[in-house]
Amino acid sequence: MRLSSVCFVYAGLCATFGMIIGIWMGVSGDHTLGPAHAHLNVVGWLSMAVFGAYHRGTGRTESRLDRIQVGTMAIGVPAFVGGLAIYMTTTRKAAADFIFPVGLVGTFLCLGAMILFVIIAMRDGLGKAPPPV
Repeated sequence: MRLSSVCFVYAGLCATFGMIIGIWMGVSGDHTLGPAHAHLNVVGWLSMAVFGAYHRGTGRTESRLDRIQVGTMAIGVPAFVGGLAIYMTTTRKAAADFIFPVGLVGTFLCLGAMILFVIIAMRDGLGKAPPPV
């Protein structure tokens, strides 16, 4: 499977889970997970879809850096959003203290993936452009 397709499938899964969380919040009237829902949609769905469109649109050859960038985001999103969701819904301090670092690591993985994306885009813009697909 092409890396761009992996991005699109992952983005679709994030959007699906984001919609499920949104529907659950609307039906239950409990909007505690609002921040996790929003981050799943923006960081998971939107970012991965943009990554997929960029990688496909530029005809990238799926270098090691490309795979690291996408993989880092793919690991970071569930750690970030899952950690945030658990942190926001737990009432036990021990559980919150345990899960907070997981969410924090996820945020830095997502940030790292975005920085790698900027590096990839800058390299493409400054170097010889890849041939169109």
